[in-house]
Amino acid sequence: MGLLYFLADFRTAAGNAFFMAVTYLGDEAAALALMLVVFWCIDKKMGYYMIYGTVFGLLFNQLLKSLFAIPRPWIRDPAFQAVEEAKATAGGYSFPSGHTATATAVYGSMARYAKEKAFRVICLALIGIVAFSRMYLGVHTPADVGVSLAVGTVLVLALYPVFAREESGVRSFWTLQAVFLLCVAGLFVFLNIKGVPKDPSLTEEELIHGAGAAVKTAWQILGMGLGVMASHCWDRFGKSFETKAVWWAQVLKVVLGLLFVLLIKEGLKAPLSAVFGSHPGATAVRYFLMTAAAGLVWPMTFGFFGRLGTKEEGSL
Repeated sequence: MGLLYFLADFRTAAGNAFFMAVTYLGDEAAALALMLVVFWCIDKKMGYYMIYGTVFGLLFNQLLKSLFAIPRPWIRDPAFQAVEEAKATAGGYSFPSGHTATATAVYGSMARYAKEKAFRVICLALIGIVAFSRMYLGVHTPADVGVSLAVGTVLVLALYPVFAREESGVRSFWTLQAVFLLCVAGLFVFLNIKGVPKDPSLTEEELIHGAGAAVKTAWQILGMGLGVMASHCWDRFGKSFETKAVWWAQVLKVVLGLLFVLLIKEGLKAPLSAVFGSHPGATAVRYFLMTAAAGLVWPMTFGFFGRLGTKEEGSL
């Protein structure tokens, strides 16, 4: 907590605004948009690498959060004040940092996969500044971000061989799927054994920033992971898609695709809540459909986008 108090002394309105903008580089929405741009338009294999790294990162992050159940800094120490706007980005327990885990998976995968040194430096700098922003804003401690950096780095390096080869083997593919299913099953077993605390002394804020988010996040990871698996299986064993198109068709593909995914993500909240009630399975179904829409349904339109324009206009 000492470093957080030290950083709090240097906060300014401009600094708060800057680091609030920076911290969104590790947010789910920004990470998803970037991964889909890479996946749809630039390098499909690097896109899969980033996506799997993020899913596994979220999974292990949630397991550690639930295992240690460490409260947020301002809950642990009521005298400490986090930046108020940042609390909305701080769901679940404090340890380890979800934003740092996501940034490490996304930008770390890009840095490991890319060949250009300058690009790698930029990606690593983005990871560092997102991690620092979480401490500056007062929503995570150095231990929170440090462990996320370490776990995320291990995952990035461990997954790289699966995607580095020109065509990874079938055994590697199915091993990857089996490992995910085993890990997510382990998370659910752990949460079922441990249970969600029902202590009536917990405030609503403590539930939002702690125990109350654990089960919902686990279902979210399950849905997202199954959606990635379905999309990857279809791309590998069914109908593969090409990413190339003229630059303006790529822009159109991304804009319309992101709107389509956003419509699935937000538009299904009310209908699924009506069907499932308060059961967190609604979150799993919504994230499965959103991920499958992005990785399986929308790529079916890429043949159309690839035919737009002429060869003379160039392609991305």
